[in-house]
Formats: sequence, structure tokens, C-alpha cells
Amino acid sequence: MFRIQLIFLIAMGAWSGNFIAAERLSSVDALRDINFLHEAICQNHPGIHNAHDPEFAKMCHTAYQQALIECPKVHNDQQHIDLLKKYTHAFNDAHLRFSPAQAQCNHHMKPMDERAFAVRHLTDKVTWITLPTFHPNERQKLELISIIDPLPHLRSQSRIIFDVRGNTGGNSVWGDKVVEGLFGSEYATLHKEKMECEVFTDWRVSNDNVAHVKWLTEFIGHEFGTTSESYIWICGIYRGMSDALAQGELYFREEQIRSAIDTSVNPQNQCLAKIFVVIDRHCGSACLDFIDYLKALKHPVTLVGQTTNADSLYMEVRNIEAPSKLGSLVLPIKVYRNRPRGHNQPYHPDIPYPDNINDTKNLQSWVMKYTEF
Repeated sequence: MFRIQLIFLIAMGAWSGNFIAAERLSSVDALRDINFLHEAICQNHPGIHNAHDPEFAKMCHTAYQQALIECPKVHNDQQHIDLLKKYTHAFNDAHLRFSPAQAQCNHHMKPMDERAFAVRHLTDKVTWITLPTFHPNERQKLELISIIDPLPHLRSQSRIIFDVRGNTGGNSVWGDKVVEGLFGSEYATLHKEKMECEVFTDWRVSNDNVAHVKWLTEFIGHEFGTTSESYIWICGIYRGMSDALAQGELYFREEQIRSAIDTSVNPQNQCLAKIFVVIDRHCGSACLDFIDYLKALKHPVTLVGQTTNADSLYMEVRNIEAPSKLGSLVLPIKVYRNRPRGHNQPYHPDIPYPDNINDTKNLQSWVMKYTEF
């Protein structure tokens, strides 16, 4: 594109003045995008007013000032994109990032994303369950449901191996359904309540964030039904944020409705299988929530593979397209308080995998050997 423009300018006999103008225009576009992203973060990100994270506002200012210095050096689209990525990368948060438009278009082409949801019986007593994402498309939803429904029949296996390689997250409800299907809903949810008994969430209140949550009510209603717990929950968030906005509040505090845990109720763990989870460096967000849930169950869970990605306490992202149309700001709008897994804390494997983790055939043979105990 740049080369065509250059040849055109030479042909028109306007090399000097117009080429400089093209450089200036690119720098101006970069400056407009940086100002737009910075304003979006200041107006909508929960970190700006987070008294528990005073470094966020400082980093926001520092990253912005550095980006302003570098804007005049931008002369083409790639430099423009690199600057926006560098600006958001300064926050050290996998959920706060600039996603180039080309990367968004090609995301589905990544090899790990092409893997189907599947259940494979490696032996009569060992089952391998592939969970490549918790953000399934329409076809993948059917695959995932076909895995969840028969999970109670796998409880007597000796080993169940969850393969979450490449699972960068999505909607944590899907991971919850997997855990509850295998272990029994009453047993699993009791232990989840114990894990989250001190956890609550602050949602950053702004006009645009409230509009996004309104959209989420429609999305979740379609995804899980308007009688589902997820839909009822998100509608409550929308009402709470709308009320907080009307009152000029910066946050809406979502405190789960908790009752004292009834110690007389003692649901039994219905799963007899030892659980193994194959992890890699891509695992993040709702995939980490899935591991959190499994770890909370007081049941043998062994992690195999590579150290995972990590996520901050800032969650629930929405996309905001940049004025240049070169990509979108991915922006979190809520913050966890008292989450047991800390800020940017990954999971490390109990059994590290020494070879190419993308070679599924060799990986399965190795896991069969090293998990037999």
C-alpha cells in the first residue's frame, strides 16, 4: 500500500511536499488513536479509581506520555499498530491490549483453535477430553454440550485427562458446567461457594460500560436461555450498574448473595477418577477459572505440561474500535476483590512436559506413561 502511494506521488511529480504530508498524516492518525485509547481507559477502566491499585493510574499516565513522544516516529500502518500495542502492553495485563484488525480476522486460523471438542477413550479406564475454548461458536456449542451431558457416566474412570491447550478463555459458565457435570452439581457448587466466600466484584460504571452490559443480557439470554441463572445474574448486574450510573457512582459493587454454609448438608463427591489437566502457555482467563474450580474440590487434580498464561484481577472485556480502523482496544470493565488466585499469577505444571506440546500423539503417549500412579 505504501509502495503504491510512493510510486503514485513520483508519477505526479509531487515527491517532496506530498510525501512529507503523508508522513504527517500517519503521525496525526496515530496521535488520534492514542488519545482515543487513553480517554477510553480513563473513562471506563476500573483501575483508574482503584484505591487498591494506585500504580495503575501512574502507569496510565506514564504509558500515555511515552506514546505521545513516539507518535511523530510513525510513518506507516505497521508502526502505527506497533505503537498502540506497545502502549497497552505497558499495563502488563493480558486483558488490556490492542488487537489489530488483521489478527482478529485470522484468529480462527490458529491451529490450536481448529481442534474440535472431543472425548477419546485411550483405554477402557482412561478418557481424554479436549476443551480448546470456552468461547464456542454455534457448531462448537453442540460439540461442547455433547461432552457435558454424558459426563456423569465417566465418574468411575480411573483417569480423566482434560486437554485445555490453546484455551485462552471465554465464558466461565462453560467450564462450570463441565465441573458440575462430572462431580455432581451440589458437591461442586458447595466447594465453589467456600472458595469464593470472601470474593466480590466492582464493576466500573460509565455510559458505555452500561450499554455493553445491556448487550450482554441479550447475548447471554440467547446463549443460555432467559430462564438460566446466568441470564438472571447479568440482568441484575445491568440493573445495578444503571442505578449506580444514575446516582453518579464510579462502581457498582456486586456482592454475591451468600447464606451461611449449612454444615449439616454434606453432598458426596460422585467422581472417582483422578483428574489431570494438560496446560500450556496459552491457557488464560476462563480456562484458569476452570482450573481454580477443579482445585477447590478437595479432589486429586494434577497439572501436566507448561506454565500457563496469567490474568490480572481486571476482567470482563469489551472491544472498542480505534478511529483508524486498524484494530480495537480490548478493555476490562470489572475488578475482582479477594480472589484466591492472585494478580497475574499463572499455574505451573506438577509434571512439566519436555517436548513439543503441540504434537498430540506423542503427548498422549507420554501422559499415559507419566500419569500412571
